[in-house]
Amino acid sequence: MRRFLVALMCLVPAVVLAQGVDDVGGKPRASKPSPETASAPAAVSGSASFTGSESTMSPRINRPASPHTTCSTTGSGNYQYRIVPFVSGSGGSLTLTIDPGTCDGTISSWIYPTFHTAFNPADVCSGFVWGPGNSPSAGSNTMGPFSVTPSTSMVMVIGAVNNPTVTCGPVAYSIAGATNVPTMTEWGALVLALVLAGTGVWMLPRRRRHQATAA
Repeated sequence: MRRFLVALMCLVPAVVLAQGVDDVGGKPRASKPSPETASAPAAVSGSASFTGSESTMSPRINRPASPHTTCSTTGSGNYQYRIVPFVSGSGGSLTLTIDPGTCDGTISSWIYPTFHTAFNPADVCSGFVWGPGNSPSAGSNTMGPFSVTPSTSMVMVIGAVNNPTVTCGPVAYSIAGATNVPTMTEWGALVLALVLAGTGVWMLPRRRRHQATAA
């Protein structure tokens, strides 16, 4: 019976790590992507809308009309923003594809996406990495590529250019060259695998000593 438990403990981590856990519904995901998925660059995609209840920053980041790696501020008052966390890929390059939806200036609601290693709404230039220089126009916009430090936790800040209350969207985005921040479910699976593997390693010598004593 003990031998069976030891074998099971050694097997479970491999199964957990091989399958992983899907973010939606907790379904196992395949460990080997299809050829089409394997050849596609990693990307973080999603959408966000402004409802008027977002957190605010003051002031906002200036748009200098061309891509920039230095930050300056403009405006006064409180400007809404949304944050998208991600991890930069090993290639050290990101490209943003973004569609602002109704946040394209047609209802006096522009947005401006910027990239940071960390974001402080009271010091908006802290951790600034890159900005495209202009707000995205209606339809799909490609911004970049631009260089970043590989394998680094970052955020994209989607900031409203107008104030006070802005309601518009949805803003659809895809950040090529980035991966999602691991979810608690994924961290939990990893910790469980490590604990079970450690337990198996600890029990094997004890089992051998017991067998040697019995002999």
